[in-house]
Amino acid sequence: MFTEDAFIDFKCPYCGATLSFPADDTGHIVSCTECAEPVIVPDEGATVGGKIPVPIQTSRLVLRRFKPTDWKDLLDVMSNADLFRYVEGGPLTEEEVLQWIERDSHVKLTTPGQPFNLGIELIESEKLVGCLSLAFSPPIWLDGGFAIQPKHLAFEPVGFFDPYGAQAQLNVFVHPAYQRKGIATEAAEVALELCFGVLCVHRVIAACSAENIAAIKLCEKLGMRCEGRHIKAAAVHAEWHDMVSFAVLYEEFFAESEQQAQ
Repeated sequence: MFTEDAFIDFKCPYCGATLSFPADDTGHIVSCTECAEPVIVPDEGATVGGKIPVPIQTSRLVLRRFKPTDWKDLLDVMSNADLFRYVEGGPLTEEEVLQWIERDSHVKLTTPGQPFNLGIELIESEKLVGCLSLAFSPPIWLDGGFAIQPKHLAFEPVGFFDPYGAQAQLNVFVHPAYQRKGIATEAAEVALELCFGVLCVHRVIAACSAENIAAIKLCEKLGMRCEGRHIKAAAVHAEWHDMVSFAVLYEEFFAESEQQAQ
């Protein structure tokens, strides 16, 4: 049973609301009770909670949430038929893209059952050339206290104060004109660092058609292990496709990262 002294009071870094959570939640991600933004519960004595490190910048890219002004770039990406060659569904229309951006504006990292989308923007041109999504699923509640952060990671590890943080499915879309330039790899590597280095997700998975050689090579390049080939597991444009599944665990990611850093 918690007492009043066992709670930490702090301000939301987004809306300034006063929040109070048990001291045991230090380092965990919670939702602000006022604005619903994900907030990292700070150490005792701190007055303001922490923010999730989004947007994230690399040497060439910025991974960030969608903006209303992204609709033309996002339409250029998602209306390209080649992007859906191995994916069920078809190119998106202007109306569908506008509706997607509107719906996504209400999704937070901690929103259960909704994928967390990030646009992939080229720094040089400030053009959105793709997007990635992280879909979190149960059933394990993770404690971030055990996380050991490799020195090369730029993020402080925290725990997901939410049962949806156990596993994340990664999907990446890059406009065909910008493929084979390492953009998908660079964006996906950052997504894995976010999942494991910040959110302490237990496992990240990906799946693709067995005919999608580029996606298979991307998963392999990310250090994900192939967990199996599922025969005629998905209908893609009225044809059955074998699906190949990949995964990487929290401890595998850190072991590989430590090895590369040496």
